[in-house]
Amino acid sequence: MTEALKQKGPERHPWLEVLEASPEASVSDLMAGYAAVFPYTRADAPDAARTLVGHLPAEDPARIALASGILSWLRMKRDEHLPADRARLQDFIRQVSEAFEIIALLDQTEPALELRDKYVRWFAWANRLNLTPSRDARASYFRMLANTQPILAERLADPDALAPFWMRLCRESGSTYPKGYLQIGLLGLRRLPGAIERGERPWIAGLAAWALEQAPSDKEFMRAWSPLKRLHPAGPKVLRQNVFNVLSQKTYVDAGIETPGWWASDPVFPKLQDSKGRAHSLEPPAPELRESIIHDLRDGVRFSDLDDRLNTMVERYERYTDATGDVYFLVRSFCNVGNILLRNSVNDHSEVARFAQNLARKTLRYQPRNPIAWGLWRDALFSGGAYDAAVALGWETVRRFPSNPLMRNELAEILIALDQADVALALLDDAIEAQAFNAVTYAILARLLANRGDMEAARTAIEDGLTIDSENAIPTQWRSYLDDGKPLPLLAAARKRVIDAVDADSSDEVIAELGRSGHLRHLRQRLQSDASAVEELQEILNTDPSFAYAQILAARHNLWHASEQALPPVAAAFEEALASEDIERLTALTEQMPRLESLILLARAILGDAVAAREIDGRLRSPSAMDDARAIEILQSRFQPVFELIDGGLEPSEAVSEYADQLRIAIYDTNEAVSAPELLVA
Repeated sequence: MTEALKQKGPERHPWLEVLEASPEASVSDLMAGYAAVFPYTRADAPDAARTLVGHLPAEDPARIALASGILSWLRMKRDEHLPADRARLQDFIRQVSEAFEIIALLDQTEPALELRDKYVRWFAWANRLNLTPSRDARASYFRMLANTQPILAERLADPDALAPFWMRLCRESGSTYPKGYLQIGLLGLRRLPGAIERGERPWIAGLAAWALEQAPSDKEFMRAWSPLKRLHPAGPKVLRQNVFNVLSQKTYVDAGIETPGWWASDPVFPKLQDSKGRAHSLEPPAPELRESIIHDLRDGVRFSDLDDRLNTMVERYERYTDATGDVYFLVRSFCNVGNILLRNSVNDHSEVARFAQNLARKTLRYQPRNPIAWGLWRDALFSGGAYDAAVALGWETVRRFPSNPLMRNELAEILIALDQADVALALLDDAIEAQAFNAVTYAILARLLANRGDMEAARTAIEDGLTIDSENAIPTQWRSYLDDGKPLPLLAAARKRVIDAVDADSSDEVIAELGRSGHLRHLRQRLQSDASAVEELQEILNTDPSFAYAQILAARHNLWHASEQALPPVAAAFEEALASEDIERLTALTEQMPRLESLILLARAILGDAVAAREIDGRLRSPSAMDDARAIEILQSRFQPVFELIDGGLEPSEAVSEYADQLRIAIYDTNEAVSAPELLVA
């Protein structure tokens, strides 16, 4: 049968027999330039593969062997240590980049499917392989994802799931990502299966998102726009309407962008403002459907009777958001409906939990740093009985939002519900030390202390909470309980387990990866004093030396050294420099971490650098536009007591020294939060 599938004729190269017999070894030779593929010996690997295999039918054994071999080869390379020698490192990255290119060039469905399904692991690896613009495997990985979207359309539940990522890639090209990544983001939007099928132009919204965020000159904008206009020809009326649909959305109106905005340099557009008879802009989905669903949920209508309407709502918001780039209505609606689903569920608990998870994950595609969506995801896992996954995700939300007290409070409630009161108590102590607390934090702490029999400490915790917010109903209620001699409940009513525990989907790569990092965030609390925790961290790093979060914690505890690594992650190198109190190395890292200069300044300040202490005081009062917004948000909140001392007349260096221990925790939290990998698809 195999022989019958082989294409006959003189064009079948003898190397194909070698490929079929030993796929991984043959691909390894091809990528390294050693394969016996004369007369194509001097061609690069993608060209040679296209010439040798590209014309063969999909079911040909050689084509199947190439797909198998290239995926096995990539797995092998992922498990290798990166070469320390720069020339060998450049060649390593070149080979990986060309492997990604072959997958897209030859429509290799199976490798493309794995590289997308397991993108969390693959992206974490490819993200490190960014040496220079010409040696950038991360860019090649993104291009492969973009180009293979159409061939995977029938294999995926949501073929357009990468649309929000491509939009963000456009928006952040020139800040988070290099400027050249704009073309990759636009390519991804152009290759969306749904857009191709419906003849839509989401790349216009991508271009506008980039322009709004990066403020290009007219010449820069036209350099990006003109090729797209030629690639996707359309009449002036259609183009005008497409641009108007995007620029009439709230995001652009609020920013003062008047149509035709950046397109004014194109001769097709200047008359747009004066044109008459123009169609109305795209409108967000009417709220009636969403409101009727919410009304029925509150009235106790069964989930199964709402399923069709819920799916219709989801489809409408996604279509509108993908067409306009406006995420506001989708994010608000999905989070509201998801939380109401969980609060009002009286039946179909498993189905409700799965749907709420789906809403949370879809929201995070569009706004990966939305704390409400992260909380919804965690709560949906808990509601569905996936308790271990809920705890792991709870720790991950603490890592990503370290200054948000709600994340720690809700995780503490989950831990209490799972009979892990000691862990919950340690978490709340950590929250107070990190200054990430509110009145409710102390109310939960009071319940824990009271149930341990320490009523005096419980009352003190309640009074501390009321000092923060004297009108908060929760500590006020617990104080009245104590005054009346009533016991404080340990378990919060909202966290009662209503179904038996279930395991999260073991094939869900996202949950698995977030579970790994969530476990490490929990382990972090024990690393200071528990030798077994240090041993566990070392074992994790031995098993997966490229695990970025493990590297950060290991560097903090002198278990990892940048000098022993090729392309060491900057976040881990920063931790090592801080742990060794090397101000000179910290200063040198500023060039590699320009958006985190405030973090580096604060690290230098707690080590006694008086100049850095003065600079960080000014920097946090008036942040630079280039500063990472998440880093500034965390550092400003933790620096408030220091501001007060400085405003009271103390020298910045002395004020920083007073709070050095707390600021060190703030530095740890900030570095971990900003280095948390972004979800491409949630």
